[in-house]
Amino acid sequence: MSYPFFEAMIAPARPQPQIWRIALGTILIGAIYFAGISAFFAVMTFLSPSQTVLLNTMNGTTPFGMMLLLSTFSFMILGTWAALKLHGRSFVSVLGHQEMFQRHFKRSVGFLFILMVALMFMPPWDILSELNQQYPVLKWAAFLIPAIALTLVQVSAEELVFRGYLQSQLAARFKSPIIWMLLPSIAFGLLHHDPATNGGNAWVITLWAVLFGVIAADLTARSGTLAPAIALHLLNNLSALLVVGLPGVLSGLALFTLPYRADDPELMSYIWLDLVAMGLAWATARWAIRA
Repeated sequence: MSYPFFEAMIAPARPQPQIWRIALGTILIGAIYFAGISAFFAVMTFLSPSQTVLLNTMNGTTPFGMMLLLSTFSFMILGTWAALKLHGRSFVSVLGHQEMFQRHFKRSVGFLFILMVALMFMPPWDILSELNQQYPVLKWAAFLIPAIALTLVQVSAEELVFRGYLQSQLAARFKSPIIWMLLPSIAFGLLHHDPATNGGNAWVITLWAVLFGVIAADLTARSGTLAPAIALHLLNNLSALLVVGLPGVLSGLALFTLPYRADDPELMSYIWLDLVAMGLAWATARWAIRA
């Protein structure tokens, strides 16, 4: 399969594509990210008036705690910037084709938003009656703008690492899309592996994340920019974190929550529906970047 537009992202990676640089860059991203988080929670521990506030922040179970948690992904962006220096690359080089980025982002967000709204009115309709409302709509709307902005920071950080840095650097070293699409996607999936929270659903959710990574990788390669992958990730996370979330961990910004926790076997029926929605979103984003 040919991805001619992806050359805009591969070309800056070609001068220094050594595996040891990629490995060192990945370690550097992880080190800066975890050092930043450790420092953040050390400050939170010092300033926090109670352990409850700290726990709510770590688990994202309140609006303020969830927004603080999303803000920590800025350390991942900083780590990506540092890793790119190992390859002599500019930060903007991982965004892809500069002239197409804005156009693809606007079109992808617009098309995917229409799809997201349409899916809310599609069967099975009995899901709506099962939702639990966490906040009055006006209270939820009050923190909506900063929540959207911080979600954009979070998804951009992950896309910069997995579809920007890793995918383009591996593509500069290996010709096969199986390597440069699948390896970052597997790493992305494993990052979401959380048996402590997801219980028996952990591996299913991990495989879901791997599939999401493959779809995002395909959109990145087809468009030659990170724009559609960021747009897809943004709309997915806005839906899951701000509109309908799971109770418990990471539920602090959700207007509604499902009646099942992440480790509940009953959640599997929603995961299958989510896979269908993911396929529709992939097709919609591909249409958006072609139109």
